Amino acid sequence: GALGFLAIERGVQMDARQQYVAMQLQLQAELSNRTYEELVRGGYWRHVEPSDHLDMRTTGGAFRKAVLLAFTLASTIGFGSVTLYSGVGRAFSVVYSLFAIPLTVAFYMFVAARVARFMQVVLVSLTHPSWSTFRKYDVDGNGTLDKRELHTALRDLGMTHVTQDVAFAIIVHMQAEGQQLSYAQFCEAVRLLLPPKVMDWHHKARFGAAFVACVVWLLLGGAVFARCEGWRFQDALWFSWETLSLIGLGDFVPGTAAGEVATIVWSTLGLGFLAMLLSIVGEKVAQVVTLEDVHHEHDQPSPSERCELRVRRFLRESSNLLLKGGNKRRRRRSNRAGPMA
Repeated sequence: GALGFLAIERGVQMDARQQYVAMQLQLQAELSNRTYEELVRGGYWRHVEPSDHLDMRTTGGAFRKAVLLAFTLASTIGFGSVTLYSGVGRAFSVVYSLFAIPLTVAFYMFVAARVARFMQVVLVSLTHPSWSTFRKYDVDGNGTLDKRELHTALRDLGMTHVTQDVAFAIIVHMQAEGQQLSYAQFCEAVRLLLPPKVMDWHHKARFGAAFVACVVWLLLGGAVFARCEGWRFQDALWFSWETLSLIGLGDFVPGTAAGEVATIVWSTLGLGFLAMLLSIVGEKVAQVVTLEDVHHEHDQPSPSERCELRVRRFLRESSNLLLKGGNKRRRRRSNRAGPMA
């Protein structure tokens, strides 16, 4: 994107700069010195001077501005400090945005899911002897558990109400290669089968960690931008907030080379923290809706039924397949028993 904007816009902006300089020389030649000085004092040139949005004076500055433009379009921040002169450049920005924005959203959602999964593994490892249990039942030593090993390991962790159907449903949902669960998938299985209070505590811990990370990142951005741009800390903190929240009002815009580079790097990482926080909130909302559905379907299920219902609700597709297969087997057995009776 940056290379495309640089190739399209640089020539157009250079032509505008040359026309501006030629107009200055022409007015100096045609007007008296007094009249020309009055134009300068009245701020005439500030109104007609073309903005050097891509900083034509240095090649490095032009590329840095183009990268900032491409980043603000892809992240939808839109500071408004960089505008496009040509129709070709605007058309290119439309095409670029159609591809860049979805890819950026997909990238951050992927990163958020990976980080959230890592946090789940850490929390399960801290609250349960999951690693020692996993190693204990990984008999062949290949770093995975099959259905039987998973069922035995979960019961060893105190989940005696877990059935083999539930263990198989977990394996099917996680799309485990060769029906073998890795340690991360084993921790996810343990999390799904935890009591509601423990799951709520895990969610609050992950939400708290993500929220603290966002706050710390905002404060760090305020300190960095105050140093790079010479702003007051409260102004730099405000700029950090409107950048991280994708508002991009444009009342504060980085003007130094250090500030522009810091904006790109800081925003790239900060949007990852924000995506992680939103992912955790969305996960909780989905759980609330799911548990309400389970409550309406079954008033007071037993602990074993509640465990199986939670897993089957989270893993709806795989559970439906299991139920259909079980019904077929029972019908076959009843058909065979009928003639014998």
